[in-house]
Amino acid sequence: MFLCSDKLNKYQSMGENGQAVHISALQLRETLRLRKQSAAADVLAIPQISEHGDRVDWYAPFSGDVIPWSAATESERQSALAQLETTQATLRQLSHDFAQSNQPEQQLFGKLLEKTLQFPDPEHVWLVNGKPVISFWGFVNARHQARIDPLDCLRPPKPVAPAAPLHSAPPVNEPVVTPPKRRGWWILPAWLCWLLPLLLLGLLLLWLLRGCVPGVTIPGFSVEKPSLPDVHLPVTESGTTLPATSSEHVVGTTESVTAPVVNGSTTGIAPLSDEESATSTPENAAALNDPAVPVAPGAGSDPEAGSDPAQPAVEPVTPEAQVQDPALAEPGTTPGGTTAPVEVKTPLSLPPEALAQGRTDFLNGQWRAGAGIQDQRTGKPLSLNYQIKDGKGEVQMVRGDGVSCRGAVNAAIQAGKLAINNQGEAQCTDGSVYQMPEIVCAPGAKSVADCKGSYGANTLFPLSMKQEASN
Repeated sequence: MFLCSDKLNKYQSMGENGQAVHISALQLRETLRLRKQSAAADVLAIPQISEHGDRVDWYAPFSGDVIPWSAATESERQSALAQLETTQATLRQLSHDFAQSNQPEQQLFGKLLEKTLQFPDPEHVWLVNGKPVISFWGFVNARHQARIDPLDCLRPPKPVAPAAPLHSAPPVNEPVVTPPKRRGWWILPAWLCWLLPLLLLGLLLLWLLRGCVPGVTIPGFSVEKPSLPDVHLPVTESGTTLPATSSEHVVGTTESVTAPVVNGSTTGIAPLSDEESATSTPENAAALNDPAVPVAPGAGSDPEAGSDPAQPAVEPVTPEAQVQDPALAEPGTTPGGTTAPVEVKTPLSLPPEALAQGRTDFLNGQWRAGAGIQDQRTGKPLSLNYQIKDGKGEVQMVRGDGVSCRGAVNAAIQAGKLAINNQGEAQCTDGSVYQMPEIVCAPGAKSVADCKGSYGANTLFPLSMKQEASN
C-alpha cells in the first residue's frame, strides 16, 4: 500500500559509523520479526530507493484505509500514540540488549535500532486500518537535530495554567506637603508699574509727532537711506545691432543689444561666416518665430547632429536573419528544430487471454526489474536484466563492486499469476554464487502488473518490471 514519495536531499539521514539506518531497513525489520516483534515491525514502512538513488518510495506493510495524522480524530490519535509508545519501549529494550553484546556488529546494530524511531514531523505518520505506520523513519528534516523523545511532536501541547491574580495593596495616603510661597523676581514694585506705561506713551507721541513734522527727529535715532551706485554704460563709437541669440530649442524674440565696434567687429564676439550669416537673415528669424512653420528636431543646436544624406540607411534586422546559436537551443531538440527520439520503457502487463491459456509468449524479450530490489548483504538497490523467450531464459545482475552474476530462469502461469523462478543459484565472475529473488506478478490496476519479489518465505517486497526497447 503506497504511502508517500519524496527526494532524499530534503532530509538528513540518521546512522552510526557511516552506516545509515534506511540502508539497513531490510535487516532491521527482519530482526524484529525473528524476535517475535511483528507489531513493532509493522510500524516501520517499507522503503524503496529509486534506480538513481535520489528518491525513496514508502509502502505500508499491510493494506487498508490510509488516514494522515492531521486528518485523524482525537481518539484515533490517542490510540495510535499508545501503540507508538509501546513500540518505542520495545526498540529501546532491544537496543540495550544488543549494546551489551561483545560483538562489534551487534553493538552497531543496537545503535541503529536506537535511532530507528526518529522521523521528520507528524506529516510522516499514517493510520492504516487504525494502526500507526511511520514513513521516512531514520530521518530528520535537513539542518535539524534529532529529538530527545521522537514522539514529542505527536503529543498535544500541555495547557498553560492561568497566572494567579495579583492582590493589589491598598493605596497609602501620603501627606501632602505644600511648598512655601516664594515671591518671584518678576514681580515689580508698584511705582515701577506706573513708570513703564508712561515711557511707552511718550515714545508713541514722539513717533506720531515725527510723522506729522518730518523735521522732528528722535534723539539717539538716525536712519540712513540706502543708495545705489551710479551706472556707467559704455558709449558705442558706431552703433551696431547684435543679432539676438536664442538658447537651444527655444524660439522667441529678443531686443537688440548695442556694443562698441572695434575694427569692424563686435567686441568679444567673433564675426559670422557667410553660411552663418545666411541663416541669420530676417526671413530665417521669421520662420523660427512663426509657429506654423515646422522646425526639424535638433535644428539650431549641434550642426553635426543632422543626418548625412550620403550615409545609407540602416536596414532593420528581421527575425529570420537572426542566427540561432545551437548551444542556446532547448534540450531535446536538434539544430533543425526537430525533437530527438526518447527511449520509452513499457511496463509489464498481463493479457487476460494469456493467463487463461497459460501462455508466456508476451514475456519474450528483454526486461528490467528494479525499484525495490535490495542486496541481501549491503541493502543497496539492485536492478536485474531478464532475457526470456518461450518461457526460458537467463537473468543478469551487476553488483555495486562491479561483479557480474548470471543464472538460468523459467517463466510459467500458476493460479492465474506469472511466476519467474530461478533454476539454481547464479554464478558470479569472482567465483561466488548469489541467490536471485523469486518474482510473482498478478494483474494490477490500469493494466500494469503488480509484481513482488521474495528471498524467502518471510521476505516480500514490491518491484517493477519494464520491457527494454529493442535496438
